[in-house]
Amino acid sequence: MKQQASNSGRASRGFEQLQLVVVGLAINSGRASRGFEQLQLVVVGLVGGGSDSSLSLTALREADAAAAAAGPASREACGGGDTGRGQ
Repeated sequence: MKQQASNSGRASRGFEQLQLVVVGLAINSGRASRGFEQLQLVVVGLVGGGSDSSLSLTALREADAAAAAAGPASREACGGGDTGRGQ
């Protein structure tokens, strides 16, 4: 049963990536018709958040905010002070 849920999650992520490519191609079509240079589309794998989930930018920002509110000692315990995400 666990394997079936895992496969369903992979199919869903694949479909989401396909949707993004279709939207990207539509954007490039609009750019070309207006005389703008087309964008290079790059599809990357999802960053794992543990088990079968993925990390979101919102979750990363919330984690940074929680660590900042807890103070410098907490940020060091979470893997360092500067996350490199421009915050």
